[in-house]
Formats: sequence, C-alpha cells, structure tokens
Amino acid sequence: MTKSEITRLLNNHTYVEDEINSCIEAMRRLAEVTACERDIKSTIITGMPGNTSMISDPTYQKAERILTEYKREIDRLERKQAGIFERRALVEELLDVLVPAELKIIKLRYIKKYAWWMVCEHMHYARRQCFNIRDAALEKMLLAANKKGL
Repeated sequence: MTKSEITRLLNNHTYVEDEINSCIEAMRRLAEVTACERDIKSTIITGMPGNTSMISDPTYQKAERILTEYKREIDRLERKQAGIFERRALVEELLDVLVPAELKIIKLRYIKKYAWWMVCEHMHYARRQCFNIRDAALEKMLLAANKKGL
C-alpha cells in the first residue's frame, strides 16, 4: 500500500455510510420487486385441448429468469457492501495507530474535508507544522498497513 492509496482511502471514508445506505436501499428495492415477481401466477385455463404430457408455463419461466437475474444483482450488492465494510474497518484500524494531534489533523483534512488554512486555525499550528504532523501520521499508517500485509 502506498501513501496515495491511504489518502484515497481517507478521502473516500467520508462517504462510506452513504455507500452502505445506497446498497441497503438497492437491496430493499430488489427484494420488493422479487416478492412481486414471486406472486405472479399464470392463468389456468381448463377444458382447452392440448398436450397434457408436457407442462409448459411461459409466465413462470420468465419470472424464474427475472428472479435469477435479481438474485445475481443482490449477490453483487452484498459483495460490494462487504467490500465497503472491509474498507471502513481498515481505515478505523489505521486511524487507531495515531496519536491525538495526528488523528485530529487527519480527520479534519480528509474526513471533514477542511481546507489547510482551516485545519491550521483549528489546531493553532503553523501550516508547515500541520504538514509535518500529517506526513508523520501517513507514515505511521503506511507502516501499520504494511505490517498487516496490505
């Protein structure tokens, strides 16, 4: 893992909850559609001539194909959601290695999206000092990621 990958993870961490909620909402909508599709029944017509040895229900077959497609989509969303949870856990583990000043600067800059002048004002540090603390924090996070084998 590189510093740029860590900063990308930190920048995207702000939107993790939105991504999770988006996946949950998409799965909920698919579940509703799936429930509707399962309730579809073909009309049974009695007294019609035809071959009784072969059962054919085109409505059921179409619904089955649709349900299979929905199942694939739900599986894809579940994998995506699992990946998001893993990313969130990784960022939280990496943040755990930081001291309070480093943690605060990283959260202000990458998670809350403060501009550097706002970070400096909030921390009451010079801009160069904030950069040095950020660089030290990223180095610690990089070492922690490398120890995990990432």
